[in-house]
Order: sequence, then C-alpha cells, then structure tokens
Amino acid sequence: MNETMGKYDYTMVRDAMNIITELNIVNFVKDFDNENGFMFSDDRRIVIIGHALDHQCHSGASFAYTLRQCQYYFNHPDEWKQIQTIHEPELHVQQELVLENTEDDMFFEQHG
Repeated sequence: MNETMGKYDYTMVRDAMNIITELNIVNFVKDFDNENGFMFSDDRRIVIIGHALDHQCHSGASFAYTLRQCQYYFNHPDEWKQIQTIHEPELHVQQELVLENTEDDMFFEQHG
C-alpha cells in the first residue's frame, strides 16, 4: 500500500488497530473474507469494533475502508511500523526504551 497516509486517516486506522488488538481478534481481521465485506457483515465482532472506536461518525464506507487498511497492515506489519514512525516518531523511541528497560529488569530479576 505504498501511499502516503494523512494524519486523519492514520488516527482512524491506529484507533481501529489498537481496538482490534485489545479485543484479541487480529487473526479474524487479517483473514476476513466475508462475501458481504466489512460494510455489510453481520458478524458481531465487526459491530463490537465499530462501537469501540473513538470516532463514532464513520459512514459504512469509511468504516469498511478503515478495516481494510487494518487488514492490510496486520498482514504487512513492517509497513505499519514505517507509517507509525512517520506519524509518531516519539512512539518508536519510547517502545525501544521500554524494550531496553524490560530486558535490563529481567536480567536483574534473574541475577538478583
């Protein structure tokens, strides 16, 4: 999906990806292939995602488009990391610090 994502679209996709991850239904979205698509699906998981989003003004089309983007990026995580780095470079630095601290903490816990 080699396109530049604007801040507004990034915010919508990030919100949906976070919710999908929190709900532990990443594989459901990654593999979703319902003949009715995301827009007309009656699967309860799609409804739950829609109700959990911060942005509650999606049209059916924008909601489906957001979920298709999530589907793509769940299947292409390296591209998602690149987009995150563009829009939230501080997040990337914070994640590295957390990983470094976690590894140090685990070392000291094991070697007391």
